[in-house]
Amino acid sequence: MLRLLTYNLESLGERPGSPPLDARIAVLRPRLTGLAADILCLQEIDGRHPAKGRPREPSALQRVIAGTIYEGFHVAVTPGPDGAGVADRHNLMILSRLPIVSTRAVRHELVAPPALRTGPFGEIAAPFDRPLLYACATLADGQKLHLINLHLRAPLPVPIPGTHPDPGSQSGTARWAAGYQLAAMKRSAQALEARLLVDRLLDEDAGALIAVCGDLNAGPTEVPVRLLTADRSDSVEAPSAERALVPLADAVPAERRFTVRRHGQQALVDHVLASQPLAAHCRAVEIHNQGLADERDAEKMGANFTDSTHAPMVAVFDLA
Repeated sequence: MLRLLTYNLESLGERPGSPPLDARIAVLRPRLTGLAADILCLQEIDGRHPAKGRPREPSALQRVIAGTIYEGFHVAVTPGPDGAGVADRHNLMILSRLPIVSTRAVRHELVAPPALRTGPFGEIAAPFDRPLLYACATLADGQKLHLINLHLRAPLPVPIPGTHPDPGSQSGTARWAAGYQLAAMKRSAQALEARLLVDRLLDEDAGALIAVCGDLNAGPTEVPVRLLTADRSDSVEAPSAERALVPLADAVPAERRFTVRRHGQQALVDHVLASQPLAAHCRAVEIHNQGLADERDAEKMGANFTDSTHAPMVAVFDLA
């Protein structure tokens, strides 16, 4: 059996005002070890310079997995802005027991940055906050397993040029609404880029084993997820049924089908979407949301909150 994990570790790093890393390690290391994943698609991994003049490394995650089964796993990670090391914040990483034979970051290869044209503010470009991470791993029988790790823009207003960089400080409904629309555009456009990448893989191999994993910042009925899944029931001009991605969380009982708690409401924003050939091998899906903290309570705790407000999700496949 192969266990595929997606998990937003929520700004895992060492920066002023963040929880002490040792405290986070005490929470995250035993949880990750207990999940016993063969492949981990992780979001929000911060980078740090190991020494002056050297490229940033995901040192916090390296410390979390030190001494665990994951320490020797193959690694794919999104690069920093200059192509060296990793970015300062919110990198995507894939750790794999299986060999990774190819990997690349994809950002505006298939979809140009969307732009909002509005009278009060002119034309505002909305480039994606971060790339998606693609990796191809090989199974014991030689089959390829295609992995797309994705973290879409959060539903928070994008700062409008010429305003204070803190979205919460924007004055006037027009600025707030324009910023919120920009965030939605980023989210749906990057979901489109991921969808087009899936289609390219299926063009090359109709039986491709593909998993799109990550924090989509969108629920099952929202545009980014609907766009990615391409369900035939969602359009008069129905896409090919063979191109649909299967939302594996549907196998979880409805009362447990959530990965975040927001102001008392439960929501499913983290997903594993599988191509139909891969979904046929799925034997179980786990969402480990027992004791999951509400985002409101985590915000009140500030640097004293050492966990993640996202629940890890594991899909189990009868693949070696």
